[in-house]
Amino acid sequence: ALPISGGGAPVFRWIPWKFAEGDLAHIWTQYGLVIGGFVLAAITLVVQCRQPAPYGRHEKGGKAWGPKIPQRLGHTISDGVSGVLFFVLIFVFV
Repeated sequence: ALPISGGGAPVFRWIPWKFAEGDLAHIWTQYGLVIGGFVLAAITLVVQCRQPAPYGRHEKGGKAWGPKIPQRLGHTISDGVSGVLFFVLIFVFV
C-alpha cells in the first residue's frame, strides 16, 4: 500500500521498498541500465523494420554484409552464446 499524506491522497514514491532507501547509487544504476535497454530496443526495432537481418528468407544475393555462414549454424551460435552465458552466470557465480 502507498503511504497516505495529510490530505488522504496517496503519495507516489520512486522506490517504495525499504531496503533500497540507503543505496540510491545502485538503484539509479539499475534504472539507467533498464532505460538504456529500452532505448537500445527501440533503436533495434527501427533499424530492423527498415532493413531486416540478411539471413534466411531475407538474404539477398549481393547485398549481404559480413561473412556467409549456414542458417542452422548461425542460429546455433546466436542461441548458444546466451545459453552458455546464462548457465555460467547461474551455476558458477550464484
